[in-house]
Amino acid sequence: MSTKREHTGRGAASRVGSRRRRGRSREPRDGWWRYNRSIRFYGLTFLAGTKLADVVTTVVGVQYVPSIVEANPVADTLFVEMGLVTGLTVLGFATVLFAACAAELFGLEIRRRFGLPKTALFAQGSIYLILSVLFGLVAIHNATLIADQTSYMLDGVLVPPAVLG
Repeated sequence: MSTKREHTGRGAASRVGSRRRRGRSREPRDGWWRYNRSIRFYGLTFLAGTKLADVVTTVVGVQYVPSIVEANPVADTLFVEMGLVTGLTVLGFATVLFAACAAELFGLEIRRRFGLPKTALFAQGSIYLILSVLFGLVAIHNATLIADQTSYMLDGVLVPPAVLG
């Protein structure tokens, strides 16, 4: 009796061969690609969400509160040429696209040139986090300015002057 098994073509040799046909695997053992996808997903989610909050508060402030004007002269020119909502949409989309491309390319270059995968992930996450915090702070500032200007405009309407006296 022989202990030799018949070859069915489904052994380890055929798996190795099929992996070679597909090319180099994008999932190395260090898990860099998996972490990179997570950072990209959450980074883009927070970046787009905070930029959307910035766009919405800017539209509300500039369009509905007469005393609020756009402080950025380049954005103001774009709003005059394209309209407020269209200009802000284009500007916001371009900002998020540029920031995402910069974060991804910077992280890939750090990993490729220096061989530092953890530093590359940290750099990507830092870019996304810093810009998201910046856009969030701008949206909070816009909302505070809107609330302040609205309460100033409605000062006599909200509280009758006789009650203050």
